[in-house]
Amino acid sequence: MSVMEALVAALNKPTPAGLYALGGTLREQRLSAPADAAPALDLALELCAGFYAFLSDVQAKTTAEEYNKVASLLDLGSVGTVALQNVLAEPEHRVRRLLMGSLSETLMMIGSLQYVKAWEREAQAHNEQAAWRLYDALWALSVRGQPDLPPAERRRAVETLLAPCLDPNLKRPQQTVYVGWLFQFALVTALAVGP
Repeated sequence: MSVMEALVAALNKPTPAGLYALGGTLREQRLSAPADAAPALDLALELCAGFYAFLSDVQAKTTAEEYNKVASLLDLGSVGTVALQNVLAEPEHRVRRLLMGSLSETLMMIGSLQYVKAWEREAQAHNEQAAWRLYDALWALSVRGQPDLPPAERRRAVETLLAPCLDPNLKRPQQTVYVGWLFQFALVTALAVGP
């Protein structure tokens, strides 16, 4: 299975098992990849592991019904899958397509959040831990995509992306879905932007 096929399969209906399979594909690809592709694959594998741990934890700490609601909100669906394929298929327009597709997916996700019930403090701690793991990955992606950005601006941009993960006024399901979306966004970005 190609990285693209594994990525689409893993993000189309995100589950720990799907991410485990994607991790195996990324490991295979890493062994045969050119040296300049290795950092992108290493970061993608790190993000895949973090997203796997995040979803496994969500699954273990919620009822089946609550997990299914979160998973359905993280499901890329047909629109997201097409957007993902377009982003990865056209290297010369990747960043623009990534931003456009992400905006569209975010708007759809935010519209769906009204259907999920609130969770407990434990979910907030879980989301905060995931935000900590995402900080380094988003920083690395920013360095790769905008190497000339001053550190203070880079920090502000990364922390702006992570702010909803840490907002005590945001309901837990919204935070959880947002964290999951950030993992997806970072994983796709790591593979789309490449070396």
